[in-house]
Amino acid sequence: MIDILPLYQAMAALRQNIADMQANLGRLEVYVQDVEKSLRAEDDDEPDLLYIVLASGLEIYHVLHDDCISPNWYTVDPDNNDLDFDNGSGTQFDIRDIASAAHPVQLEGHPALLNYAVQQGWLTEEGLKLPNLT
Repeated sequence: MIDILPLYQAMAALRQNIADMQANLGRLEVYVQDVEKSLRAEDDDEPDLLYIVLASGLEIYHVLHDDCISPNWYTVDPDNNDLDFDNGSGTQFDIRDIASAAHPVQLEGHPALLNYAVQQGWLTEEGLKLPNLT
């Protein structure tokens, strides 16, 4: 008699992997669509602010540094969008801090990190407040 249980288990694992990839692809498509949107400054000399709308509805904006988008810095306040002129409201944050706080959870990409921070209650419209990691 042939034991087909390992075959069924492998098929179930394959189905789960396919479902996971489809879910990730859907999230990636939403991210790309959201990043393609940009807030246009009224003054054409001003750089555009790229933003992401998370599933929770929270809008996250890239922060500027020397009139360029800073790749690791974000804000929840579009009026506090310059790294060099932070208004001290606590709305700007470095995405790498979320990755450090999430450790050992492995999350790939900024959207995954941002969504994780929202799910944990760390990231709100008030800004990022990470747990004390002592």
